[in-house]
Amino acid sequence: IDAPTIRVVVHVATVRKMRQYGQESGRAGRDGVASEAIVMRECRETRVRQVFGAFGKDVEEEVQTLIGGSGCMR
Repeated sequence: IDAPTIRVVVHVATVRKMRQYGQESGRAGRDGVASEAIVMRECRETRVRQVFGAFGKDVEEEVQTLIGGSGCMR
């Protein structure tokens, strides 16, 4: 998609690869105006992490660091 006026990209499922996240979140702000990329996690997903202490093995470590927090990651 080459639509320069996209301001927000929302990920509604766990991002598994940093390259995937970079490609998808990079769709916002192509015209140089401030934009956001938001990762939404399911409550169930967060609860599984609390119980088992880890993401699935298919989630890259860099992505775990990025989405493992609870606040803004800028």
